[in-house]
Parts: sequence; C-alpha cells; structure tokens
Amino acid sequence: MKKRVLLRGAVLISLIPIWGNHPEARIDLVTTMEYGVYSALLDQIVESPKDGKEVKLLVVNDQTEGPDKRCIPEEIAQWYGDVKSDELKPLIKNLIDKNRDPKPLYRKFKVDRQYVLLNAQNFVSMVEMRNFDGRNEFYKKYPDSSGYITFSRVGFNSDETKALIYRRTNCGGLCEYGGYILLSKDNGTWKEIGSYGCWES
Repeated sequence: MKKRVLLRGAVLISLIPIWGNHPEARIDLVTTMEYGVYSALLDQIVESPKDGKEVKLLVVNDQTEGPDKRCIPEEIAQWYGDVKSDELKPLIKNLIDKNRDPKPLYRKFKVDRQYVLLNAQNFVSMVEMRNFDGRNEFYKKYPDSSGYITFSRVGFNSDETKALIYRRTNCGGLCEYGGYILLSKDNGTWKEIGSYGCWES
C-alpha cells in the first residue's frame, strides 16, 4: 500500500512543469493584459489602409513578432527624441526582452467584429497568388479586411498603466508599414496616446 502511494506521488510530481512559478518563465506567456492592448488597437481600425473602405474583418498573424532592425529604439531615436525619455525606457526594455522569440496567439481577443488568425506562411502564399485581374488571393478570401496585422509582445511599465507595442500592417503590394504605438490605461480602458512610425513602403 505504501509503495502504491509513493508511486502515485512520484507520477504527480513528474507532471508538474519544471518551470513552476519562476518569474522568468512568465515572460514567455502572452498575458490577458496583452490581449487587452491588442483588442483596444484592433477596435480602432475602422478603415482599410488599402482602399479606405470600412473594415468588417480583422486578420491577425497567429504569432507575435518583434521589431526588425529598422525599428530598433536607437534607430528611431533620431526622429523621435522622446524615445530616449525616462518614461519610455522601461517600456522599451520590457518589449525587447519579451520579443526574443515569437509566441503563439489564440482566440482571446475581445473585439466587436469578426477576426481570424492566419499563419504568416499562408499569408505570403496568398499574396503571391494573383488572379487575372491582378487581385491576390488574400483579398479574394478576406474581402473588406484590415490587411494582415502582426503584433509584437507588449512592453509595460512597472504598474502596467502604460504600454508600448510594435505593429506591422501588410495591405498588399507596396502597401506596408510598421511602427510603435504608446498606450495609457484610463479608467480600465487602453487608449492610444502616441505613435512612432519607423518604415513604410
């Protein structure tokens, strides 16, 4: 009897994740707070960047992706001096630390419109496939959409009242741009208070 109890205990212990409650592991999980920031930004998208039409469908990359070399803080500081401010430094550091590896996103957005999560490889293959009229498969499959939106992980300040995120939007052809967005939490609601564009094509 005692052997059975010990065996069960050993099995249960083996099922406990080795990372347990270590704080360094939590940084690898996309949090509820981050989904709140994503949702607030998605709700702000009302017009298609491609043709100005009303957006009825949001299409989001199913993985996070950090800023590319064109958007490292040192690079954009030459255009936006306040990027070096004491207020933004901890947000930038938190954002960079979280975005060393991509993380999966799930259907946890709280938005008023329909949305889909789309793998980046599927998006690229759709854009490369064109019909006789020149339209690519992406807009054929997802008409009235937002274009293809990719989010980074979100950087927060210590009390999580400010948030910084990198967002890239691809709307087909030469319609593509990326940059940082700064948000503040006001009465429980995230609101955009600044932006730092770093590239456009």
